[in-house]
Amino acid sequence: MSNKKNLISLEGTYYEAGFQQGKANKENLWEMNNLLPQFEDFISQKPEDMSLSDFIEFAKMKATNRLKSLYQKYTPNCWEYNLGIAKGAELPIENLLLLQNIEISIPQVEYIIYENEEFPTLHTTGLEGACTTSLTIPECSETGGILMTKNFGYPFITLFIHFGKRLSIEGKHKMLSFSLSPLIGTPHGINEEGLAISYNYAYPQDGPLEGLPISTLVQEALLNFTTVKQTIDYFKKMPIGNGALVTVGDAEGHSICMEVCFKAIGTRTAEDGRIIVANDLLSPEGKLIDKPYNARFTNKAHPGLRDKLMNESSKHRHDRMDYLYCRALNKGKITLNDLHGFITDHGPTGYGSNNTICRHGPAANTTTAIIFDIKNRCLYGTIDSPCKNPLKKYKF
Repeated sequence: MSNKKNLISLEGTYYEAGFQQGKANKENLWEMNNLLPQFEDFISQKPEDMSLSDFIEFAKMKATNRLKSLYQKYTPNCWEYNLGIAKGAELPIENLLLLQNIEISIPQVEYIIYENEEFPTLHTTGLEGACTTSLTIPECSETGGILMTKNFGYPFITLFIHFGKRLSIEGKHKMLSFSLSPLIGTPHGINEEGLAISYNYAYPQDGPLEGLPISTLVQEALLNFTTVKQTIDYFKKMPIGNGALVTVGDAEGHSICMEVCFKAIGTRTAEDGRIIVANDLLSPEGKLIDKPYNARFTNKAHPGLRDKLMNESSKHRHDRMDYLYCRALNKGKITLNDLHGFITDHGPTGYGSNNTICRHGPAANTTTAIIFDIKNRCLYGTIDSPCKNPLKKYKF
């Protein structure tokens, strides 16, 4: 099925919303389940001495044991949402949790540090970060409120499981978001009170630890909170499943980038009217535990990434976004048209690549693009590349 035109409306209890999501995405969920043996970012984790079928069963058991206990302990409502998705899609809960755990597990790739012509191999999260987020403060925005952009980069093979949703759970804030069919939560969204959140992958070296998918925490924050401070406090007390750069803005004009590591959270605030986020940790706390600057992908990574510097794309996208902001602010306040230009940007050559904001890479493409207009409580978004697909406006 395709959900490129409209958002799916989900409502009721956590279980009922999950059931509706599973039923609406049943075909996609089963297709993704059957595609796993061909999903290179997943099977790259397979030990050489283990068969693919044994590896999938092992990964399924591990994901189920980990996530079930974490959900039941920390977010029992989300466990009900999971049960609803599984029931609606008629998919075994173990298969659903394996698909969900990909958010945490596929970054487990080795990298190499080049030092004195020696090649020691270290382990880290290593799926290439592909997302770019920007936040414009109210003083520099044409709307007088915070404006945010998100280019969500993910393996292009997963494009068919992306979908938009309007979520209305009893007793919670209504929210708009784009997500992926197996997930309870969302990597980015906005609620009716004007809280907007965007999450990018990060690669801190103080873990890994057992924790929940960040997308689950993003959605729970949107359902329950209205301010940046409440969101920070929530993330600080929850178990983190993977490193993340979480950009948050609210209707009061407050904003922050939380650099969420396994044992600490660093923070960055706006400079010169904006916050720019790619996939490198830039706070004082984050720099101490980020992946080394000379880390390279090994031959276990996607063929298009092997031996490349892990931070190459992130640095190019960050610097390009900063340049686009400087150029636009020299002319006045940031407009929605400016932001559309940012998220469709193909760099100075005009040719989309692995290093451009509108991503066209060997391992990941821009699979969703969004502009959040907090003051007017709406978003503009599209599934697939924004350079080829017009953004549609969605309101509550």
